[in-house]
Amino acid sequence: MRAKTSRLQLIDGLRGVSVLMMLAYHFCYDLVWFGWAQWRMLEDPAWIGWRNVIVCCFLLMVGVSLALRQFFQVEAHDFWKRWAEIAAAAVLVSLGSWLFAGERFIYFGILHLIALALLLGALSVRFGRWNALLGLLVIAAGLGINSDAFNPKYWNWLGFASIKPATEDYAPLFPWFGVVLLGIALGQTWIERGLPAAHYRLPGILRWLGRWSLTVYLTHQIIFIGLLWLIQGLTS
Repeated sequence: MRAKTSRLQLIDGLRGVSVLMMLAYHFCYDLVWFGWAQWRMLEDPAWIGWRNVIVCCFLLMVGVSLALRQFFQVEAHDFWKRWAEIAAAAVLVSLGSWLFAGERFIYFGILHLIALALLLGALSVRFGRWNALLGLLVIAAGLGINSDAFNPKYWNWLGFASIKPATEDYAPLFPWFGVVLLGIALGQTWIERGLPAAHYRLPGILRWLGRWSLTVYLTHQIIFIGLLWLIQGLTS
């Protein structure tokens, strides 16, 4: 199994579930932005909770994938290629959101977090299931520590700010990196149990979404906003 392996169908499918939830959430957000719905998505605990579930699902898969990369001994250039793609995508998101949202541009959103988490996670993956404890400590620190000293932009990406920054997407290192660490521990446990159901085939659309998750992430809002803008123009 260590020499070469095909993509694990279960991982692609589970990542696809996360992508599907993200698409639904962002479409609802766009409806509010166009004034066609009145949901309080930034204040209502139910909407905030759903957003947090989606982020947790993505980050758990990041951690699981890091554990699998170590187990299957994936070559370093493959890791760095994927990291470069995600880092470049994060820069594109920052630039695009600056044009779209002005001062509320995304300077440390989910892709920025994943790019940093991949580097830190690659160092901690060697700790195996001990990452579960580390993850809980990181989550506890992120939820329990807050200070005005961390409110400036050059510090608030850490997650210790006392005021949530005004930005369209915010995924600070603490507590969210803790979820990645939990994913590493989960992946290690799965490996030790022989990777049961690894090639279980979820519906094809979910596996496709999971396989092309970065591309979907970068393009879906362009499509959604374009369609809604077109509909608005035709109906006004």
